[in-house]
Amino acid sequence: MKLILFGLMLFQLAVIANAQAVLVIRDVTVIDMVSPTPKVGMTVIVEGNRIANIGRKLKVPTAAVVVNGRGRFLIPGLWDMHSHFLFEQFRDPFMKLMIANGVTGVRDLGGEQ
Repeated sequence: MKLILFGLMLFQLAVIANAQAVLVIRDVTVIDMVSPTPKVGMTVIVEGNRIANIGRKLKVPTAAVVVNGRGRFLIPGLWDMHSHFLFEQFRDPFMKLMIANGVTGVRDLGGEQ
């Protein structure tokens, strides 16, 4: 549950920040989907809506919003590539459940007409 709340907090910070704002997540474990092992103790710098840099000993820009990521994980958004949004009354709770589990994109294969 703490991981879900941390992810939602980061998402909220990113939405609130304007295009010029810089978000820094320090001491976070990064799951990059390329390396066979997690990268512990990383700093991630987000400028606007883009990841600008990832590394262990990065200089934090002045006036950046800094988040302590110790004990937390940062992963790319997950995709559900086979979803059916058949009933309108289930869409909202279903989407909240997807976000809570790290799914940020879906491929809808059909639903109500």
